Amino acid sequence: MKKVCKKCKVLKGESEFSKVKYKNKEYLKSYCKPCMVIRERERRENDYYKGKHLDKKRDYRFKRKYGISLEEYHEMVKQRKGKCDICGQVPDKILTVDHDHKTNRVRGLLCHYCNTGLGHFGDSIQGINKALRYLVDYDSLTT
Repeated sequence: MKKVCKKCKVLKGESEFSKVKYKNKEYLKSYCKPCMVIRERERRENDYYKGKHLDKKRDYRFKRKYGISLEEYHEMVKQRKGKCDICGQVPDKILTVDHDHKTNRVRGLLCHYCNTGLGHFGDSIQGINKALRYLVDYDSLTT
């Protein structure tokens, strides 16, 4: 099967197009793979993805996922002076909203490393205590 790319207007084979699933059917995208790369680059560089639009997206995501507005998030960062609630460091990137996965209640703001560390322990107090005992036991052997 052949298809004309909507951007470059060239007739190309099926393998030149990415597939997308919609309502349990597979369709070919309108743009060929090389044109999709160019299109996405242009969209990212466009002001559409910067400034107000990005803030609207983040605000929507924060409300949906954590029940807080972007303004509330910025206030939390300000209260903490940009520091992680666990390690107290100011991260290079943004602070992550840490939340209880069972209740979705926000617990605080963490740097990427502390947040993924908790995640690797499955937010389990027992797991973290075991790791602490392990470190204490190792430290006592070496000193």
